[in-house]
Amino acid sequence: MNSVRTAKDVRAHFFTCSFCRTLFKRPSDLLAKSIYATDIMPAATHMAASQLSSFHPQEELYRTLVYTVPYGEQPSETGRAIALGTLDLLDSTHISSLFGTGSQALRLKVADSVDRELVLADKTLDLVIMNPPFTRPTNHKIAEVPVPSFAGFSTTQQEQNQMSAKIKQIYSKTEPRIGHGNAGLASNFCDVAHRKLKHGGTLALVLPIAAMSGASWVQLHNVLEKEYTNVIWVTISSNKSEDRSFSADTDMAECLVVARKRLEEEQEQVSRWRFVSLKKKPSTIVEAVEMANALQHSGDVDYGTLRLGNSEIGQYITGLPSDSSLASIASLELGNILQGLASGKPIAIRGQEAADLKLVRLDELGVRGPVHRDVGVVNLDAIDHRGAFAIMKGRVDSALHPVLWWHNHTREQQILVEPDSRGEAISGREKQAAEVWETASRLHFSLDFNTNSASLVVCITPDLSLGGRAWPTFCCHDREWEAALALWGNSTIGLMLFWWLGSKQHSGRSINTITKLPSLLVLDPRQLSQSQLDRCRQVLSDFSNKTLLPASQAYRDDNRKYLDKFVLGELCGVSATWQEDFAKIRTQWCQEPIVVSSSKQ
Repeated sequence: MNSVRTAKDVRAHFFTCSFCRTLFKRPSDLLAKSIYATDIMPAATHMAASQLSSFHPQEELYRTLVYTVPYGEQPSETGRAIALGTLDLLDSTHISSLFGTGSQALRLKVADSVDRELVLADKTLDLVIMNPPFTRPTNHKIAEVPVPSFAGFSTTQQEQNQMSAKIKQIYSKTEPRIGHGNAGLASNFCDVAHRKLKHGGTLALVLPIAAMSGASWVQLHNVLEKEYTNVIWVTISSNKSEDRSFSADTDMAECLVVARKRLEEEQEQVSRWRFVSLKKKPSTIVEAVEMANALQHSGDVDYGTLRLGNSEIGQYITGLPSDSSLASIASLELGNILQGLASGKPIAIRGQEAADLKLVRLDELGVRGPVHRDVGVVNLDAIDHRGAFAIMKGRVDSALHPVLWWHNHTREQQILVEPDSRGEAISGREKQAAEVWETASRLHFSLDFNTNSASLVVCITPDLSLGGRAWPTFCCHDREWEAALALWGNSTIGLMLFWWLGSKQHSGRSINTITKLPSLLVLDPRQLSQSQLDRCRQVLSDFSNKTLLPASQAYRDDNRKYLDKFVLGELCGVSATWQEDFAKIRTQWCQEPIVVSSSKQ
């Protein structure tokens, strides 16, 4: 089944269907009996059918399995309930077709035999190709659109709510495998694809690049790890987000995932995934086929360079599912080093000396603060706000509840950052406000890391303050660790690991969620002596008036280099030789296309 978005998708699928000669006497039989396609837009289904039939114009096409499926509220005379388009296949094996090539005869003599209904049983398809919509059911920034994911075709608020309720009802009575509200509709389409694909069949999806590392996509990774083999992720390395897209109309970074569903008799084994980073997307079908052939001929080698003739077209690295942050990395050497650092194991760079940095997860050292919506609200007129505080700008010096809420990179160039707002307890929520204040801390971690403008991923406020949308708090089990974590986090190696953890939907940005923050790998301050902790406080005090350049300029930032030397040398105890080798990695990271965007080069 192919959820059609453009004719190119169907054209590519048909072009690679080499089995048509052996299973079907005529190409028209393949179109009539084997290839399914669905969409809610009549123009898309008509175009798909036209493209499919154009490959063999001499053949009489007596029918297709291309369907225009219902979407939104249906006319009362049809007797149909609210419709979700192809997503109705989550709850049924049947979808009534509105009109289009799947329900209209192309030859009068077979008019009586044309199906007016899409019938598609579970575990029946050999190949599933999808390029689903990426919209999310919830979006806190678009208050005027109740349910953005179901706002297509100018649906009313009532329709959007009914459609949202229907998909929740479907998932309430079926095992939720992949679909997640914060991931968006693309994750629900993944469930459709997984359900309809037979064991031994091939899955091929176009997804937002957040699917590779986003916290809301963890179920996709679990399903791929347990039930699929030969998993390949393909991304594009570029300094422009629109050039990292495989689709014609999204202008955002995307990924391709291709995998084979395990046969029932195949034993579960340790998953090894292949991560491919292309220099550019293929411009023609022939080029795409040759790129795929180059990857296929790479064999079982764990990593290497992909070439077409004498031209380098990309890199590939084999790793574990946890290595999905390898997406879109152009440098093979950098990818290997980052992969090793993120594993927390001793790492050698150029020579045989391996440095053991003794990293730990952040949640071993303390507790992250609440999501900003539980802290406060900027607009008291907002519907159903749940925060304890009204967040106000100004009069911060005398604030009873200071707050670091916003990002302002011009005032975040030094590790010591002043709060920018004050919180005033909302009437009737004083008890809740007191509970929220217990999460106040001097230590704050960023969530939205813009490598081209942000100098910090961790900051310290002069006194206790609440965290906000941009800077949630982190409360250490021992406040003596705060200085060490702030210095580590803003060293280049700390920046790199923070960047590695996040979703890189747009070039020059790495976005984390507050629920993912606890898994960040950091220096273990419990391994430091009291004299080292004292030195951390001294160096942090020295840095209170030292300006740091944006992260992508770390290679030429003398203050950052001094911080790197202190962290790696005095805190981690690695040799001068290893530090010199790391300086090369620092430069490579700063030159990565997705670290430095085109506007900042």
